[in-house]
Amino acid sequence: MSKRSFKPPLYELMNRHGDHRDGVPAPPRHAVEDEPPSALVRTVRIPAGYLLLAAAGVAVLGLLVYMIAFRLGEQAARTEFDRRFLETTENPAPASRAADPLLEPPAPPRNRTPPSDAHTASPAPHERVGSPPRSWGPIDSDPRHADLYYLVLAETRREGAWRLAEFCRQRGLEAYVTPSNNKRFRVFVLPGLPAEGKVDPREQPLRDQVFRIGDAWKAQHAGESNLRDAYLRRYRPDSG
Repeated sequence: MSKRSFKPPLYELMNRHGDHRDGVPAPPRHAVEDEPPSALVRTVRIPAGYLLLAAAGVAVLGLLVYMIAFRLGEQAARTEFDRRFLETTENPAPASRAADPLLEPPAPPRNRTPPSDAHTASPAPHERVGSPPRSWGPIDSDPRHADLYYLVLAETRREGAWRLAEFCRQRGLEAYVTPSNNKRFRVFVLPGLPAEGKVDPREQPLRDQVFRIGDAWKAQHAGESNLRDAYLRRYRPDSG
């Protein structure tokens, strides 16, 4: 009789060890299926260089903001200082303003009567602008006397003659307006002067006064005459 072998058949050995690879047993299936979900989450890793670069960027941005704020504050402070300095310069306090001896003459001493000076005269009447004296007649009256010479300033239209006469009267020159020929009006001034050939000391001062007023008239009325062409005219009642 043949002996019976107690070794397992070859196919059984292959079935038992078929799941082994290189001698390392495969993990049981239920171990993979029962693994918790947290083990499947991947970890995000950021390089350390990126973190340093981001920190440097934040620091630079903060420095720029600080510098801009500092510059704006400094500019605002300087503007305010300049404004106050200009206000102080333009409107100094009376107590703090120093007197300049070259610009401000010293004040006269008190309780002292200024000496009278016979050579110091007040401005001439023709140099002051004001109302004509009440002793003068109306501007359209005719106070002339026959055979006297009167200084004629202009012959023009009625409106222009009245403006010129009023201008002269406001400056102390007694002027009148009378009708002339060809619907024009004549402006003449007093006083009347004697006939030709007689010297009258009033003539030259009268002409000088007319010339000064004429310069002011031309300066204020462009295109008008300076009255230096004024002429003497003998008054005759029959001819005007």
